[in-house]
Amino acid sequence: MTLTILGWAIYRDALDDPHVEALLGEAWPDLWRYRRRWFPKLEQRFPIVKFEIPLHDSEWGGITDASPEEVRAALNARDDAYPVNLAGVKSWDGRREVGSYAVRKNGLFGTWQTHIRLSPGPGDRAVYSAHHELSPIGGLADGLIAALRAGWRHYHGEGWDAKEGVRRAHEVFVEEGLVE
Repeated sequence: MTLTILGWAIYRDALDDPHVEALLGEAWPDLWRYRRRWFPKLEQRFPIVKFEIPLHDSEWGGITDASPEEVRAALNARDDAYPVNLAGVKSWDGRREVGSYAVRKNGLFGTWQTHIRLSPGPGDRAVYSAHHELSPIGGLADGLIAALRAGWRHYHGEGWDAKEGVRRAHEVFVEEGLVE
């Protein structure tokens, strides 16, 4: 359904319509279980492509006061948080992530995002890591060339900042009552 809405919006040149963006945000699927299961298998089959990547020490955020399920529910309930379905899977302490979200304060097609990842932690609490970066779909509402440029800049790490991402993720978790 999401791809149908996205295709229609592109065809109608309606990606910058706030109603369309809200509808896409509501329909955006959360496929973390599939990513966690299939990406490592794809990497084994196609070793030139890396789907499972190490967590940078600088991305470490902390441990929440809530379970991964509660954190996922809180992030999914936010209007500015979207599941990330194509990012590589990261691990913390040998445990694969159980959620990946982009918080985009300027909407689904916003230029910047804080990428938050969740891993199972001690005592059924969620561990989070984060970084702030350019969104790979940030230029989509501005046309094909802008979208390609945004993707290029994102995947080349332009503007990538772990410290800023951890700070912003912590703010989100404080707002949601998930950390003190």
